[in-house]
Order: sequence, then C-alpha cells, then structure tokens
Amino acid sequence: MDMKHRGSSGSTATLHLSLGSFRYADADRDTLRAIELDLSPGSLTIIAGDSGSGKSTLGGVLAGMLPRQGADSCEGTLALAGQRIDYSPEHSPRIDIAGWAKHVGLLPQDASLYLSRIRQTVAEELVF
Repeated sequence: MDMKHRGSSGSTATLHLSLGSFRYADADRDTLRAIELDLSPGSLTIIAGDSGSGKSTLGGVLAGMLPRQGADSCEGTLALAGQRIDYSPEHSPRIDIAGWAKHVGLLPQDASLYLSRIRQTVAEELVF
C-alpha cells in the first residue's frame, strides 16, 4: 500500500493515527499493522495499493467507521481536533460519526459497501 500526501504549508497536523494492528472479527490475521500517519488541515491524501492491501480498511479507520463495536480488534490511537481515542482489545469506543465527518472525508471505491454496513448496524440497533 502506498500513501501520497499533499498538505498546506505551515499547518499543524490535526489527524494523527498510531495503529499497532487492526483485525476484522472473522479474520485469522491482521489486515493493518504498524501504521503511523499525520494529516494536515486542507490536505489531500491518496492511498493506493493492490487489491486486498488494506486501503478501504485504513480509510474506514480514519473516517471513524472502523473498528465495529464489539466485533473487530484494534490497537492504537486516533486523535483529531483535540479528541484522542485509544483502542485496545479490551476497549473499543464508539466515535460520533457525524462530528468526525465535519473534519474527515472519505471517498470510498464502492459506496454501496459502506451503505450496506450502515443498514446492518441500524438493523442490529433496532432489534434491541
């Protein structure tokens, strides 16, 4: 996976990711491992790589859509606009997606995949 980043000069990073590992609930190995990333305000970052290299997963983590509460395993820290979120196997906090989206945008390759995840989550919440 390759990352290209273009930021505005003189700005300070507002989005920081220090990811030890990320693993989907049904996976037998980590999808992401050892990623350090700082993104500046007004910057454009392109993540490119082969199919299955973790691009969409990284985008989901940065956008606050992953890890899924009570399902995926994530170890690391995500910080944005003064808010710090620490993930561990024992603690997977929920992110206010609407608030997060005010600062971070994600353009997924297949938007229907993300929409189906949202529908599934809403359906699960309605059951209770």
